[in-house]
Order: sequence, then C-alpha cells, then structure tokens
Amino acid sequence: MRLAVFSDIHGNLPALMAILGDIKTVENIDETISLGDVVSIGPKPAECLKLVKDAGVTAVIGNHEVECLTRKHKKRLLDYNAFFDWQCSVLSNEDYKYMETCKSEVIRNGVRFQHFVIDGIIDEKYPDFCHVHDIGNDDKGFIDLLSSYPEKNIFIGHEHHAVTKVYGDKNVFCIGSSGCVHGDSTFYKLLDISDDGDIVSIKNRTVKYDRERLIKDFAKSDYPYRQFFAKEFFNIEI
Repeated sequence: MRLAVFSDIHGNLPALMAILGDIKTVENIDETISLGDVVSIGPKPAECLKLVKDAGVTAVIGNHEVECLTRKHKKRLLDYNAFFDWQCSVLSNEDYKYMETCKSEVIRNGVRFQHFVIDGIIDEKYPDFCHVHDIGNDDKGFIDLLSSYPEKNIFIGHEHHAVTKVYGDKNVFCIGSSGCVHGDSTFYKLLDISDDGDIVSIKNRTVKYDRERLIKDFAKSDYPYRQFFAKEFFNIEI
C-alpha cells in the first residue's frame, strides 16, 4: 500500500495546493492522509479545509479543529481570544460539519495515523484534550499509552519539527508541519506499507510552492496578530 501523508497545513493554501498537485504526478498512491491542524495560524483556514475535503483527502482531526468545534482553546501567546474569535468566524457551517466527520485516528495495513498521542477519545465527546503527550518527554503516561496501541508504527503531526523515536517495539514518526515552513519549499511523506504493517520505505518529497502568494495572503488579511504569526511560523515580515 502506498500513502501520501502530510500534517499541520495551518492555513497555508499555496503549500497545500502544491502538495496536492504533486501527489497527482506520483504513480500508485492508494490514499492521501492529513494528520490534522489544517486550520489556524495562517491566513486561509477555510479555503484549506475546503480543498482537503474536495480533494478526497482522509483527514484526522487536530487540536485546532477540536478547539473550533468546542469553542474552547488552550490559551497560548498574546491575547489569543481575539485571534480565536476570528478563526471560528471565518469557518462556515459546512466547515464545522466536515470537521465533525474527521476521526481521531485511522489505521491502514496495521499502521496508526493520528494527530498526537493523547489520552481520551476526542472524536466522540471532545473533552479538553485530556492530556497530550509530547514526543520526547518519555513520561510514564506516554509510554503506557503507546504500549496500549496494537500497532507498532505510529505516525503523528502536532509538533512542527520532524522527529522519529523508538519506544520498545513502537516506532513513532512525527512528520512535522507542511504548512509552517520558512522558505519556498514544503514537503510530504510517501509511505510504502506491507500487508502486515511493516514500513517498506519512507520518502520525503520536497515541493516548491508559491511563497509570494502566501505573502500576499497575509498582507490582504486583517486578522488579529497576523504579523506575529507570519513572522513566528512562516518567517514572513508584513
């Protein structure tokens, strides 16, 4: 089975368009999976969500989608309420309905795909995310949760820098953010998976995207703290 996988687009529409366009040129891809956080931070969250839906991408839910659905957020930098209100307001009823259909994980050929390692079932009750375990913390809860998964290979997003770690018989692949990039290239992963869940190959596919369009998208937007988000997450001065 061959899969194309990306994560954390975060409102970067040109990057998403470039990824989906490149995927069309690759032979024998069985499915494309987004590991969540299509929305938030960047200037085009609604447009990115619609494109993911229209392209038939299998989308798992991220914490930013859960925040929009529950109208609750975990306070971050700045006065996050102002940005959060804007974020929720630009999404349509159809967008919310679509986010509600996204599952917390998908399993393909014995390989697990989800946004983060988390206690709780977020696709049923949307609790306050219970406890999110960041890869690398290696706390007992994290190890116990991984041990409870029957799958030996787990792919996640959430953290924007790619890292791979081995915990006993579990391999955790954090693929990084395809949207929050500081140059004119983005990326996605091409995975070949055997029928019994072994990873035959993982290839990083780098794609050029229209960074000038992203800069213009930021410049034309008027949402709160866009200058901060542009600089901090995309290295763009506006």
